[in-house]
Amino acid sequence: MIIEYKARLVLRIIAAAMVCLFLAHDIAWADSFAQDLKSSTLSPQSRLKPFFEKNGLDFKNMAATIYVAGSLQKLLLDKEGVKDSDIVRLSRLFSGGEVSIEKDAGKDKFIETAGFTSTGREYKYTILNFKKENKRIKVIFIDRAKGELTEQERLEIGIKNDIDRHHLDCPGLEGVWFVSSTAAAMEAPPEAGGAIVRFEQDGDPKELVDNMRGVKEIRKNIDVPGVISELKKRIAASGIAEKDRRRMLAHLDKILADIAAGRFDFKEFDAVILEDKADAKKIRGWLLGFNTMSHLPDADVSPDDTDLQLDILQRLLTDKFKNPTIGLSTQVLDRIIGRADEKAAKSLLSEYIFHELFCPVYGHYETRYIQEALFSENYENIKGDRRDAHKDGRLADILKKIKYNYRPAQQKG
Repeated sequence: MIIEYKARLVLRIIAAAMVCLFLAHDIAWADSFAQDLKSSTLSPQSRLKPFFEKNGLDFKNMAATIYVAGSLQKLLLDKEGVKDSDIVRLSRLFSGGEVSIEKDAGKDKFIETAGFTSTGREYKYTILNFKKENKRIKVIFIDRAKGELTEQERLEIGIKNDIDRHHLDCPGLEGVWFVSSTAAAMEAPPEAGGAIVRFEQDGDPKELVDNMRGVKEIRKNIDVPGVISELKKRIAASGIAEKDRRRMLAHLDKILADIAAGRFDFKEFDAVILEDKADAKKIRGWLLGFNTMSHLPDADVSPDDTDLQLDILQRLLTDKFKNPTIGLSTQVLDRIIGRADEKAAKSLLSEYIFHELFCPVYGHYETRYIQEALFSENYENIKGDRRDAHKDGRLADILKKIKYNYRPAQQKG
């Protein structure tokens, strides 16, 4: 009995010692985190304060937000990767579970990869859900070792001026950017250069023309005569049949003469997207480019896509513009010209203008067929539809992303 009592006493002493050891470890770890948090977030506090104020976020979660975002960026840059256990550990730092690190809608990872529309460059992001305020914050992680962001990339994530840009240099949060948005907007990065007009209407031709916004002269950094002259060189050196080459070159010569005489215009306009009243995922009509010389503009105006409605649309456009006019979408141009690869941007711009110039001559699908041969570099390694005159080249991919507002489920390939 004495032996048994002593054994029990020893076990109790060992158990008590173990409890003290665990408590000491937890207190030491918590104190270490508090000191680290205090010393590492003094500068970022001033950066995030306006963001928290603007979005009505509780300031008591600011320090943890900075620490969590900085820790995730460090894990990503160190190539260690972010494990689910890291997410669990970091989520516990928020007071009372008021903020959680979550997966984006329809995604299966806490850290997702997305790409800039203008350049294709990839970045990582996660979602912080501020439950009490009902706010979802997108935290974007930029690997700046791969180069600084272009102007169009900055615009896509809402960096509008030098002050915003300097925030990317903030100690502890280098290359981290915060974006507040609704769940729906999370799936659609901010538009670069102008707003797309979206109306929940029935999609008739008159609605497309009546809702056209942002009509202006073509931007000054696009040398239209220069682009047309380059098109002439490309056509002359192509394998297109001689009869068609002569016809195409004569068409371009006339347009150059009309431009010089002030009888031909190039305009920009904000893309028009008409959504179904009952289902926003259904597109009832769109206008992403047009010419007033053709009976078949680069548009779709109804689910039936009848020639009669297209003809009505063409007459409405012709009535709206005095001179023969080519209309190019501001959003399409932004995504072309903002590309890091200048050679690719130049080729895509030429193809976009070529299509609108030659629809009156050959019709929509025949023009697309010619594009595939004339701009073969834009159709390399294509995905999706591979039918002739219907291939999903790089230009078509830009148009689809605008039409479907970046909803992945609506895109092919």
